[in-house]
Amino acid sequence: MEGENSVIDLRFGREAFGADPAGYHAVRPGYPEWVFEVLRERCGCGRGMSAFEVGAGTGIATRRLLDMGVDRLVAVEPDQRLAGFLRERNPDGALEVVVSSFEEVELKGRGCMVTILYIARRKFTNI
Repeated sequence: MEGENSVIDLRFGREAFGADPAGYHAVRPGYPEWVFEVLRERCGCGRGMSAFEVGAGTGIATRRLLDMGVDRLVAVEPDQRLAGFLRERNPDGALEVVVSSFEEVELKGRGCMVTILYIARRKFTNI
């Protein structure tokens, strides 16, 4: 109907891009430079920082965060195929990839200081 928001099934959305991670990665645009400037200047992302990234996908932003020098980055990705692609392309010791939805991930004891959400149009009730 006109004027209504279309909604996709959450399960489909979590798996929609994993059928071809390399193809998705090749056409997925990067994030604007100002995003990383804000993370560096206002959030202190860099050496000495631990962070977690929600919906890491193929690691477009993950790579940039690692290049910024974060000491530890927990990348949460619900799709096993995307998570595998992310691990393969980023064999950095600072990176921990967790296959889980954000709603179900256990972050206690991981010592993360900054949460990085890029594109989220959901209401989270667990934070």
